[in-house]
Amino acid sequence: MAIALSMTTSHAVIHSGSLGSPGALLLDGTTPDGTLFGTEEWQTGATFTWSASNEESGCDSWYYTYTLRVLGKDISHATTEVSSTFEASNLLGDINDPGNILSDGSLDLYGPGLHGSSDPSIPDNMYGIKVDTTGDTKIITWSLCSNRVPVWGDMYAKDGKSKGADVYLYNTGFTANDVDPTDPASSGSVNNHILVPNSIGDDPEGPGIPEPSTAVLGAVGLLLILRRRMI
Repeated sequence: MAIALSMTTSHAVIHSGSLGSPGALLLDGTTPDGTLFGTEEWQTGATFTWSASNEESGCDSWYYTYTLRVLGKDISHATTEVSSTFEASNLLGDINDPGNILSDGSLDLYGPGLHGSSDPSIPDNMYGIKVDTTGDTKIITWSLCSNRVPVWGDMYAKDGKSKGADVYLYNTGFTANDVDPTDPASSGSVNNHILVPNSIGDDPEGPGIPEPSTAVLGAVGLLLILRRRMI
């Protein structure tokens, strides 16, 4: 019986985690697993949460959900890292925007000096998916289904300016070369990183080997249209 139970549950995997700027609390009143660096109104109280599940209805592989909550200034856009080998074909279906407040998702290379002044003070190059908001909001949630297994990566978000100063946010582990590439995905956070789609195919039994986004030698422009869904 124990063997049979193990066989039926071994592939059911759900990882979740959170980061927060100083003073931040999650909705349940607990402290986030790791930290965010923010400026101006986002210096305190901001939270970024995620989950990666391989048992979500309607997704035959890994389902990633992200939520960003901030105080004071509305969110302009947010970017989550993916592997440098991630392609449109690795996105299994549309990006799900349950709040109907996101306009599109751009798969591209983001970093210092790229895309004009869209990402002020982003610490390093990051290949990722950027989602833009369509109006004023301090909370965004989005999900995607992918055949890439979860591994540790980075995030970045911004608004505009506050009294002439840029308002932005990123995980404090962004530039840290401190994650073993074979570190398995888990709940919580490893060295202030988030879970993102990896560079290899679906294998819930193994951690996967990431390819750093800094290995990308040029920007690859690819627009992934977000089809807004009614709840």
